[in-house]
Amino acid sequence: MKFSACIPVYNAELWLEECINSAINQTYNDYEIIIVNDGSSDNSLHICDYFASINKNCFVWHQENGGLSVTRSTLVDKAKGEYCVFLDADDCLTPNALELLDKTITLYDEPDCVMFGLERVLNGASLGVSSDSQELLLFDKLSLYKKVLSSDSYNSVCRKCTKTNLLRQFDVRPYANIHMGEDLIRSLFIYKECKSVLFIKDVLYLYRMNPTSITHTVEEDNFQPSFLLAKLVFEFLEQENVYDPDIILGIRTLYAQKMIRDILTVERFHIARKKKLRIIRNIVSESEDIVHNPINSCQLRRRHFIFDKACEGKYSLVLLYSKIENKLCQFVNGR
Repeated sequence: MKFSACIPVYNAELWLEECINSAINQTYNDYEIIIVNDGSSDNSLHICDYFASINKNCFVWHQENGGLSVTRSTLVDKAKGEYCVFLDADDCLTPNALELLDKTITLYDEPDCVMFGLERVLNGASLGVSSDSQELLLFDKLSLYKKVLSSDSYNSVCRKCTKTNLLRQFDVRPYANIHMGEDLIRSLFIYKECKSVLFIKDVLYLYRMNPTSITHTVEEDNFQPSFLLAKLVFEFLEQENVYDPDIILGIRTLYAQKMIRDILTVERFHIARKKKLRIIRNIVSESEDIVHNPINSCQLRRRHFIFDKACEGKYSLVLLYSKIENKLCQFVNGR
């Protein structure tokens, strides 16, 4: 069997039927659909069981809630396909996704991983595409790290078609409690272990901008600052003996952008001003490698004012500028 379409499910009843149907209605036959229901409390369990009962290529397992990392690893353990394609329960595959991947994998002599394009959609409207302009096959680790680690767009596991045997080497135990950043952690492992990675321009995945998902619903109690992920990336590069200045500059710039987004998020919390300042101070103090070393400041655009004041430790001004930036963004997005 060529592919396993792997769907982790947790309380996804609103979009789950559309998601599973997109996997069922592929223009390709040599694949299975694997669904793991991670202790859902809504109607997801019954939806999963229904599709398994009417489709012989659809298999469902139910487990107690263990989180996304555990669920994805369960999916990999159950997979019988040579390659795994992950599909979040509120997203969709394009109808020809597996057919095109099969042709591409054959053409390029079975690379370990294929990275394809992703389109963001909201209420049926496109919000933009993340995709490469041309096909590129990489064997060199330095070139790969330079390409993927200085941009958030490559970190999604759902943009990757990866050999199942390679994914089975990933040890989930140290990351079982990770709720945000699981995609980055698993992707770092894939980048390290792959001998060949193919980038194609085809858009095969539709990513639904779901404002109720954990990714988009950030409150004080589930807020995870980006410096935690930045530390993982820098530790990874150190372990891989990568000290290329262009790679390091790109990553610092990316996490400077993410640090500002974290600060803007904190400003929107409905908490006391003193508490906001304390959280922002902690974010900046834990981001020493970002604030005390060169970045490409032009990529921050007007938000460099927030970054500059954060580096200077002027947190009251950081909070003021963040409030102005949030209001400006609200005005622009509301037009």
